[in-house]
Amino acid sequence: METLLCYGDSNTFGYDPADRGWYRYPKEVRWTGILAGTGRYKVFNEGSNGRQIPHDPGSLSLMDGILAVHQDADRLLIMLGTNDIFEMWPASADRVGQRMRRVFEEVPGLAHFRTGGRETILIAPPRVYADEDLYGPFINRASEGMADALRAVAEDYGARFLDASAWGIGTAYDGVHFSAAGHRTFADRLMDCLEEGRKE
Repeated sequence: METLLCYGDSNTFGYDPADRGWYRYPKEVRWTGILAGTGRYKVFNEGSNGRQIPHDPGSLSLMDGILAVHQDADRLLIMLGTNDIFEMWPASADRVGQRMRRVFEEVPGLAHFRTGGRETILIAPPRVYADEDLYGPFINRASEGMADALRAVAEDYGARFLDASAWGIGTAYDGVHFSAAGHRTFADRLMDCLEEGRKE
């Protein structure tokens, strides 16, 4: 059974914006839980609501610690960037790429996944659409450019790149968080890519 370490934000955590209780979809609805439910993967869900790409000493160290705990995982999946474009000003795909480059350069644990037959997969998150009069155009432009920015990072550091913005992921009413159907679509498309990678 292959082991996957999934490091991301609320869409990895499984946040449900319509849930006023646990704020999280049941395990069997989350894309990580769907993968685990196939019996082909052991999945460690290291998603956290509001997480940005690590870009300061504290968050970089936290990521390295998480990688150390799961150092025996076969594949590391990283999907981040959405929270960054909502929090940074001005929102910029180039700045998202710069932050991710720093992760690959300054998190020692990443080197572990680039050796010994392990694989790092960098996933561009689905696009978001913001309608705020002032910030919306910057956010939308940054979201549209994230795939190209992250693809360049993956190529430069020997990671595999996947573009979830091309997968038609359904979102909840907020246009950011995956709907239950979106989690299913994401899981199905990701499993196809994982199987293709296994054959390469």
